[in-house]
Amino acid sequence: MWTIIISSIFWTSLGSCLQRLNCLPPSFAKKLGKCLYWVGVPLQIFGMALTANFNEAVWLPPMVTIAVLLLGLVIAVLCLHRQGLQRKAERGSFVLRRVIN
Repeated sequence: MWTIIISSIFWTSLGSCLQRLNCLPPSFAKKLGKCLYWVGVPLQIFGMALTANFNEAVWLPPMVTIAVLLLGLVIAVLCLHRQGLQRKAERGSFVLRRVIN
């Protein structure tokens, strides 16, 4: 577990230093984030599903899924409230705008 924590801190620090020293193009962070979202997250989910043992805690995956969905809903509502989006068109395109930008 400590190797995962230390490697995460190392790679995050390295990326931050390279970004501050202008060694990376300005669009690199956005492209890396999209790549990690569309490739890394599904791979991580499949890897966890293949290696996890849910025999003893059958209730755990549904509860975690419900908790994460509710947390996402709360964050989206707070963002909508904070931005003060009044028109229905603005509220409906909230998710699309976040994905495209």
